[in-house]
Amino acid sequence: MAEPVVFGRRQAPPVRKPPNPKDSGLSPQAEAFGARLGAGEPRGEDFADWRRSQAGRRITAWLLGFALLLPGVVCFALDVPTPVAILVEAAGIGGNWWLRRERRRRLKEIAAWEPAA
Repeated sequence: MAEPVVFGRRQAPPVRKPPNPKDSGLSPQAEAFGARLGAGEPRGEDFADWRRSQAGRRITAWLLGFALLLPGVVCFALDVPTPVAILVEAAGIGGNWWLRRERRRRLKEIAAWEPAA
């Protein structure tokens, strides 16, 4: 039998059963790691400590990202000559290339981070 059509409203999605906590879908290594973390085992150098040590680079990247938004606005507002605007845009493109490379490097470091043994 077809469901009745209700105009202007969507049908409620069917109720799903909550997942079984014993069937988390994690690998045995991940389960063992979670058990060690839950037991409060000392981990050596903490990821948060490493992350705090990278604060200067992270702030520099954020400030540079903001600064790269400004040249076009400044050139437009001041109605600068075309060669100067081109030079400023070229500097912005170079800075943007560096910024993308720095973000990629930081993500690789985060992915490869291991506590000091």
